[in-house]
Amino acid sequence: PDTLADDTREPIVRGNGDATVEDWLARLATSAACVLDKWQRQSFYVELWYEARAMSRQFEYYTRDITLRPLGGQPSIPYKWETAKAIERAGLIYNLPVVVLYFGDLDNAGENIAQVVERDVRGWCGIDFEFISCGLNAEQVRRYNVPENPEKPGEYQWEALPDDAARDIIMTRVSQFVRPALISEARRRERQATEWARLELVEVAKKWQGAATL
Repeated sequence: PDTLADDTREPIVRGNGDATVEDWLARLATSAACVLDKWQRQSFYVELWYEARAMSRQFEYYTRDITLRPLGGQPSIPYKWETAKAIERAGLIYNLPVVVLYFGDLDNAGENIAQVVERDVRGWCGIDFEFISCGLNAEQVRRYNVPENPEKPGEYQWEALPDDAARDIIMTRVSQFVRPALISEARRRERQATEWARLELVEVAKKWQGAATL
């Protein structure tokens, strides 16, 4: 143990798979799922960025099919570079105006994070995009009666928002740029295609069983 260096920690797994062709076909029949792109018919390509990783579950719960980027405070240069290139690719793929909706604390740190990240990503991104700070802001603090940060008077944290208030802030902004009816229609077609494909694969499995006995 003291003399051997473990430089390759990841195993190289080979030779595994389904036990039989029938097992493979059965797995395909139960796992096949159609996933359609949700942005093809939208008017904007939208991403949601937010200050803290702890906000992720809330955004995952209230939104679907929208890319989420938790910044985790002041993100690293590689993270910002990768974000800029991802925004660039999305803009080129969809040929839509790109909108970034940002959510964070109402304090100096939150405002600084937004400014620095926007500046750096914009500088490395080959396309233009709209960056909108969605809250917290002073008007929202008054409307939802958000308490001050007890450790830093005059500052307000996103986590102090009541959950229904956070939902209102998120969904009000999202609804300005994303048409939910189009996403619902895509999901309906996904379900329809998935059901059809699974039934067809069941028939394929039956045909294989017949062919294998010849």
